[in-house]
Amino acid sequence: MSFASRNKRILDGLVQNRTAASGFLFYGQPGAMLSEAGRYFSKGLNCQAFASGPCQSCDTCNHITGGTFPDLIILDHDSRIKVDAIRQLQEQVKYGPSQAH
Repeated sequence: MSFASRNKRILDGLVQNRTAASGFLFYGQPGAMLSEAGRYFSKGLNCQAFASGPCQSCDTCNHITGGTFPDLIILDHDSRIKVDAIRQLQEQVKYGPSQAH
């Protein structure tokens, strides 16, 4: 994992203790590997074969890696977030998850 091991330990602790909230915002400067951290965290929460970490090979992990997991929304800092994007996000999050636990 290329993001800091301290951050990985924090995320692993939340996953193992099942103390994760319903939504998380990863915020920081460009290049801080926040999208990678979000994907890792999502895998940990949703992995079908979770042991001491995400298996990286189940359907859920593969969908998250490929960007096709419907319940993971990543807003990239490279694109300017416009009002319409926020409205679309509000529309998406008012419904329950379709595949996530």
